[in-house]
Order: sequence, then C-alpha cells, then structure tokens
Amino acid sequence: MQYPERATVDREENALLNLLKKKRIPSNVEEFLSQQETNFTRNVFKLAPPARIANENDAEQIVKVNNNVYKGHYPYRDLLDVEYVREFASDANKGIIGVYDTIDSTREVGGFLMLSVNRDLRKGTFRGLMVDPRFRNKIHVKDRGFETVYEAYSKYYQDVELWFGETRTAHILGQKWMEECGSRPCAFLPNKDIFFGDGKRESDVLEIVFNQKALYQYRNAHPRLLPHFKSLYNHIAYYYDLPRVDFTTSNFSVSSTFLREAQQIADSCKLGKKQGKYGTYTLIIRTPHHSRLEFLVNESICTAEQAFLTTTNTLELGAMLVYLKSMMEHQHLDYFEIYIPAINVEQQQLFLDLGFSCFGYAPAWQREKNLLHDCLLFGLFRTPIDWNNTYLSDFSSALVGEIKPFLRVI
Repeated sequence: MQYPERATVDREENALLNLLKKKRIPSNVEEFLSQQETNFTRNVFKLAPPARIANENDAEQIVKVNNNVYKGHYPYRDLLDVEYVREFASDANKGIIGVYDTIDSTREVGGFLMLSVNRDLRKGTFRGLMVDPRFRNKIHVKDRGFETVYEAYSKYYQDVELWFGETRTAHILGQKWMEECGSRPCAFLPNKDIFFGDGKRESDVLEIVFNQKALYQYRNAHPRLLPHFKSLYNHIAYYYDLPRVDFTTSNFSVSSTFLREAQQIADSCKLGKKQGKYGTYTLIIRTPHHSRLEFLVNESICTAEQAFLTTTNTLELGAMLVYLKSMMEHQHLDYFEIYIPAINVEQQQLFLDLGFSCFGYAPAWQREKNLLHDCLLFGLFRTPIDWNNTYLSDFSSALVGEIKPFLRVI
C-alpha cells in the first residue's frame, strides 16, 4: 500500500510528541495500517481465536454482552435493540462489528467493537468496545480490537476521512487503546454521559484519527481564531503537524444593548419538537426571521448533541443562544454541545461572552463541498466535574490542561 508523504512544519519541542515517537504510537490512519501490516508479517497476531466480523446471527449475543456490562443502562439504546444490531451486522454499508469469541471451549461471544460509517459525512465512529465481565481473562481484547480496527480502516479507506470516538474517563485503558489506534484527544466533554443506574454523570474524551488526505489535501489550512484559542490550537497542531495560523481579534463584544435586543427576539422564538427513536427527540428553536437551531436530545441522560445551526446573523444567533440557556432548565437538559466552524471570530466571541464553555478543537471536522473546516466545540453543562474520579491518560490530561480555563458550570 502506497501512502503520501506526511506534511511537516517547524514546531517547538513537545514532550508528548517525543513520547509518541519513543513508543511508536501511530498518528494517522496510514501509520496504523502500516504498523499492523508489519505485525501481520512478523506473525504478532498468533493468538486464537482471531477476531471475526459479526453476522446477523450474532445480534442476540452482542446485546447480551452490552447488558452484562451496563446492566441495561447503556445510554445509546439502539445497541440494546436486537433487530437494530441484526440489521447493522447484515449491511456492510453501515460499518462492521468485530466479535471476540472466548479462548475456552465454549467459544461464546465475550466482547465486540462496533465501527459505524457515514459515507455522506465521510466519517467513521467508534461505537464502543465492550467485554463481558465474565470473560475478561478469556479474550485477548487489545489485539483482537486492533484486528477489527485494521479491517475497518482498510475496508473504508476510500470512503472515510476521519474516525472518532467519545471515550469514557472512568479509567484510562480505553483512552490509551484509542491512542494506539492513531487517535488523539481533541475535546473534553464534561459530564456528558450516564452509564449506570446510579445516575452518576461521567465525562468523555473526544478522540480523532485522520487519513492524510483529510488534513493535508482537503482541510482549510487558514482557520480564523481569536487569540484566546492560540494555546489550544497549538496543542492540537503539534499532534497533527498542522501549520501555524494568524490569530484575529474581534471588535465585537456582547453589550447591554445587544443583550436587550437579543432577549426581545428570544421572547418571540418558537420551540418545536420531533419524536425520534430509542428515547431521543429533536428540538428546534426558530426565530421570527427563520433562523434555526436544532439538536438531538437523549432523554435518558438529558444531553443534547448533533446541533445544526442555520443563521449568519450574530444577533439572531445570540437570541437563540439566550433562549437555549433559559430553556435548558425547563427541558431538564444537563449538557449541550455544538461544533462551530473556525471561520468567524465574531461568533466565537459571542459564545464566550454568553457564558458558553469551549470543550475543544476538532480539525477538518465539518465538510463544505470539498473543503474541511476546523471546528471549535462549544457547550453548556450543569453538573460540576468530579476530578477525583476522572481518570485521564497523559495525552488527555495535557489537553484538559488547555481546556480547563474555558470550562464554566452553568
């Protein structure tokens, strides 16, 4: 397999990059594929049984593993639906599920990894690596997982430009494993999820791995960013060899007059609701001038994500954000996130002035025709972070050091 040469830029010495090189941790899809092909040649993966790709007959056992891990409380309910899993496993256009049989004579499905694909967005998603607690000593899960990731990266190489996952912070093993798949932490999602019946909220780390075309051919290499984000951008740029950028100040700030006018529009906003599947629904905020902010709510954990914004007017945006902050309490929402392309410093200043947190920075995240824009991830969260029970890898910890100054509990 032939890969293009990596783009390189001059950069400051960085201890984490040196650690990556020392441990030979891959930093993109191509490096991971090359490393695994070397391992195959050296017969590193000689443990039995090897990973296999699930078929529709595995669906019940896959759901059983999920239930045994999370006791029926997994927040993304589609993975608890046997029919959904069966349909997914039978359609390669949706992605793949690697299943891991135990090494004893029973050959039960003791674990799985789902990798879903969205060809329209050219993105792939790590949907979860789960191992039944009964079989954690009977599955070589790390290497079996690598086999599944290799299968997905190579199978969908022409269709997917980035893979991402939201990794739990209840332990660091998942974060380290994602790093060895080529991913790097780009955002910290404070108290986004609830995984068990005790209702305790848990933060995630957004980790992303790119192929080289995404970063060095299609990415908009000239994002416009406020100076506030210089340290965060440089931190992410170290990981992906991104070029330096010029930072732009904004003459805009939220004044009392702006707030008064935004509130007047917010008072006239309408809220629509569309019921979805698996305990989700979509909320749509509309202004009288047809600007729109819509997002998906996961009712079981009171979180809002997959936000989509339709407006170019700063005042209209401000009105919808004012409405959103007021609405969150009435809708019992605990968490909200939205990706904003890094092209408008006035919008960035607006989010900061209205008390939104910045959760991170995702390069080459949003597609506009054949151009990929970097995005800042802004959000709101209501539950204070329990740092004593938040476990971070070295790379995640370094990122959180950049993010902490932007985190504000509402």
